[in-house]
Amino acid sequence: MSYHSRSSPTGAPAHPLFRHPPVIISHCHPPALPPTPCAGIPLSIIVKEYGWGAYFSTLVAACALALLLLSPMTRLRSYVQREAARKEREAAAGKVE
Repeated sequence: MSYHSRSSPTGAPAHPLFRHPPVIISHCHPPALPPTPCAGIPLSIIVKEYGWGAYFSTLVAACALALLLLSPMTRLRSYVQREAARKEREAAAGKVE
């Protein structure tokens, strides 16, 4: 009895995903998370066409763009901080009255 066809300890049949041996999936094959293996293709084109200097410049530019896009969130407060501020406001309003 192979690992993939054995039944569970309760005697129920094995889950359908584990009935067959695993399949080796090649690069950019649709069932295998397509963006993951294909993510490096644009960078490889940059290296081939423009060289390593352009590759590192692209990486630095991508990091700068990510920081720029995330920068508006620097002053956001967490749920716990918002709730604490709300309780402080309610406590201050209760003391004033």
